[in-house]
This record gives sequence, structure tokens and C-alpha cells, in this order.
Amino acid sequence: YFVGGGFWLVLGSVVQIVAGLFLSSLFSRIWPKDVYGQFSFLMSAIGFLGIFALSGMTEAVFQGSIENKDGIYKNALKKVIIGSFVATFILILGSIYFYLRENPNLAFSVLFASIAFPFSSLGGLAVAFYNGKRNFRTASFISISANLFSVAATATALIWFGNLITVALF
Repeated sequence: YFVGGGFWLVLGSVVQIVAGLFLSSLFSRIWPKDVYGQFSFLMSAIGFLGIFALSGMTEAVFQGSIENKDGIYKNALKKVIIGSFVATFILILGSIYFYLRENPNLAFSVLFASIAFPFSSLGGLAVAFYNGKRNFRTASFISISANLFSVAATATALIWFGNLITVALF
């Protein structure tokens, strides 16, 4: 149990670390420092607004799935969706602010990030559910697939489009 479950959990972490290093390397080779600074600002703002994604819900879903209270998962989905729309609304207001400050690059980037925010905030709930069910293989598969899709989409946007707006969407 330890070796089988541990393998999948470690594999997910290793893939995440390697993917992060790959993207960091790609960012440093392609983008100028000022654009990367805007991207870092955007990611920090989204990370700050992650409070509305109710990150503690993953622990509640994990605990509920351990105790076979699977209804907690559906309830958590509803609450995280509502919280995500609050964060989306705040991001849209931020987009309007940057547009009025005559920074269209950051305005459209924040707007596109607001579209992706609800989807990114829901991903951890499924992983927590499967981890609670001790189905580490499925949880790792979901986590690795989402991570690789995100890295591939971001890398493609960096290489083909090379602008902050498109990369923010991906």
C-alpha cells in the first residue's frame, strides 16, 4: 500500500517540479524582464484571490471521502463555484481598472485570467476526493494530466504568440 500509493504521489510531485522548471526556463529565454514582471504580478494577484476559491474545501472533501460522506464533494463544488465567481468579478473590476489606467496589455490579461479562474479553482477538489478514497493512481492521473495540459498550453502560447494576453488565458 505504501509503495503503490507513494509511487503515484511522488510521480505527481516530480512531474509538477519538472514542468515548473521547464516553464521557468522557457519564460526566461523568451520574454523580456518587464513583461515577465507583469506576468508575475498577474499570477500573484490570482494567487491572492485564491482565498475566494475556498482552498480549505479540499481538506473537507478529503476528510468526507475518507468517511464515505460523498455528498460533501457536491456541496463543496457548489460553494467553490460561488466563491470563484466572486473572485472572477473582482478580476473583471481589476481589468477595468487597468484599462482605465491605459494599460490594455494587463487589462486584457486580467480579463482572460478571470475567465480561467473558476476552472482552475475546481481542480483540487477531485484530486482530494480520490486521495480520500485511496485511489492515488486516479488522483495522480488527474493532477498530472491537468499539469501537463497547462504547461503544454502555456508553452505553446509562449512560443507561438509570445504575448501576455494569450499566455494569461492559458
